Amino acid sequence: MLWNRFHADREYLDLYAHPDFAPDTGIIERDEAMAAIARIRGSSHALIKARACAFVLEHCAVDVNPKCWFGANFAGRIPKYVEGPNRAVNQWRQKWTNEMIQAAPDVQKAMEYFTESGASVYSADYEHWVPNWDAVLRLGFSGLRERAREYRARKTALSQEQKDFFDSVEIMLTACIRFVGRLADLAEERIDRDERMPLRVRCLRHLEIGAPRDIYEALQLIYLFHLIGQFVECAQVRSLGDIDRLLYPYYLRDLYAGTFTREQVFELFQYFFLLYDFQNHHYNQPVSVGGTDFFGKTAFNELTDVILDAYFDAKLDNLKIHVFVSDNTPDAVLRKCMDMIRKGRGSFVFMNTKVGAASMSKAYQQPVAEWMLGSQGCYNFNLRGQPQHANQSRLNLPKAIELALFEGVDPLTGYKVGADTPAAEEMRSFDDFQRAFWRQIDHLIGRAVVISDFYDENMAEMNPAPLMSSTFAFSLEAGRSCFAYGPTSMLMMGLGTTADCLMMIKKHVFTLNTCTLPTLRDALRADWQGYEELRQLLYSDPDKYGNNLDEPDAFAVAVSQGMIDRVANRPNKRGSRYVCHFETIDRCFRSGRLTGATPDGRFARKPFSKNLDAAFGQDRCGLTAMMLSGAKLNLEMMPMGAPVDFMLHPSVTKGEEGLNAMVALLRAFIRMGGYALQGNVLDADVLRDAQKHPELYKNLQVRVSGWNWNFVDMEKEYQDLFIMQAEACQ
Repeated sequence: MLWNRFHADREYLDLYAHPDFAPDTGIIERDEAMAAIARIRGSSHALIKARACAFVLEHCAVDVNPKCWFGANFAGRIPKYVEGPNRAVNQWRQKWTNEMIQAAPDVQKAMEYFTESGASVYSADYEHWVPNWDAVLRLGFSGLRERAREYRARKTALSQEQKDFFDSVEIMLTACIRFVGRLADLAEERIDRDERMPLRVRCLRHLEIGAPRDIYEALQLIYLFHLIGQFVECAQVRSLGDIDRLLYPYYLRDLYAGTFTREQVFELFQYFFLLYDFQNHHYNQPVSVGGTDFFGKTAFNELTDVILDAYFDAKLDNLKIHVFVSDNTPDAVLRKCMDMIRKGRGSFVFMNTKVGAASMSKAYQQPVAEWMLGSQGCYNFNLRGQPQHANQSRLNLPKAIELALFEGVDPLTGYKVGADTPAAEEMRSFDDFQRAFWRQIDHLIGRAVVISDFYDENMAEMNPAPLMSSTFAFSLEAGRSCFAYGPTSMLMMGLGTTADCLMMIKKHVFTLNTCTLPTLRDALRADWQGYEELRQLLYSDPDKYGNNLDEPDAFAVAVSQGMIDRVANRPNKRGSRYVCHFETIDRCFRSGRLTGATPDGRFARKPFSKNLDAAFGQDRCGLTAMMLSGAKLNLEMMPMGAPVDFMLHPSVTKGEEGLNAMVALLRAFIRMGGYALQGNVLDADVLRDAQKHPELYKNLQVRVSGWNWNFVDMEKEYQDLFIMQAEACQ
């Protein structure tokens, strides 16, 4: 039987739990691969990287799973075998990065204690890249190679850097083609193991020489490109693209020609999606659907339904879906997605394409229509086929409150990471404190810019990306890595907590005289021990951001706009400019652990606010009020992310009335001009029982930020916060 086998095959589909590498196809042992790749030499980083990738693709053992339509692998990402050829190839990236940092004393100084104190998180951002999927599907590996040759031939003179770039692209794409051929060879050897294997051989043989002809070959190519890009080239492929638009022409042709039926395409997507569960991406693997087409009509189509149905039926943990929403988005699609969320089986974020187009117009300083949008990462817009943003640094805004109170010294570590500002005893007015706060912000931004500029200037040399670059016409035209171009995003964490801190200082220190600023500082240093009455007063004060209250919301507006004014449109080192985004993701937990007690009544090392949300426990006026607070911000100047999270109790989502209410809530958010909305439908009693009996709730998912986690796999601190939020909804 060829079809209707997904659920029967499922237990055999995990290539990582059940590898079957053919020993005669190449290297299996980690040390052998690591040593061989370490010996690779070349006249430039680009050539060394390409040769290292080619070594993996041509010499590591391969596997083709007869039980799967797509499953293929090379010896890697399995601890018993090569600990990720990405780890093996990545040794060069680590070496080059360390060498460049050691040669840059100003960068070392900017980095000093920056992460240890929790003030910032920084790294060269190779985690938010999306190939030009249109070019990949139109050309295939062989067509991409031919196009690169044509671009090279058109140039009358090439610099050495350009020669090395085109040579690296040639090496990489040739290795990709040979890799597909190796998979086809193994599939032929295993042709008698399953009746689908002749079709797999046919598919792989064609992809060895050309572009996909049907939806099956297109999905196989996407899988292979992602596999190579993410786990060999070390450029994380942070979206499989707007897959309903990309594959709709194949779908229609296949239905018309009788190549596949709707039901068969449904099953192909189940096999395809499940592979990303087994790859176990920490932040989930993104894909997008919907939006608006060139003519201003909805881009949702029949294939969208097939994709969503396959996603739900496959019971996936690791795939997440960006849903592009506009005024013309059909209610039926939103109802289907919301129904999955209330059933606990949907990792969705709803992204407002109108705001996306406006914000990307400002980021790229060119007209952008909604149909031009793509997405990447957790909930970030991009422009399809254009240079993409890199998020090199993330700033902890509540840390600036701390530094302003402690004269630039981090109270938890004792490190001097901030600027010199007056002692608390010397600040006589709220204006004095605000000046100290912004002085600390300016200092943190200055350090972050030094680090970000360094990564921008060197990331193409630290980690050349010939495969990813080969998909972009702008990269081929310049003869340079795609990493050398695009905006730089600076991420701001903890906006809600920061606004609340400013509000409490103004109200209780300088207006009501509840306490002095030195007393507040001492209470924070003591983590509220001996000051519990003051802490309770500040924590329970209702004047907090996220409740649609003018004064606290005004602080959020002022802080966010102040950051935008200081950062946005600053020239970067990749031929573009800086932009801001205000997402916190799980840094509210991780950076929260490095942040001391804050004037809003928060204890030291506890989470601060997430994304554009109110601080935990402070959204006292309901979800609509929190959405309205977020809508007051200048979201069009936050092009790379400004999401709001919701939590609803199951009782308000039941039946048709509940589903209608969920869709109405989303529509209202879009009308308000919100950027992105995501969330959970959870019962606190169920979550508490899951803590006690995790074996009964292995499939209980919660939306953490830009991804879903299984509740029982989370740390107890995370679990307790979700329980607290769920209790507030009852």
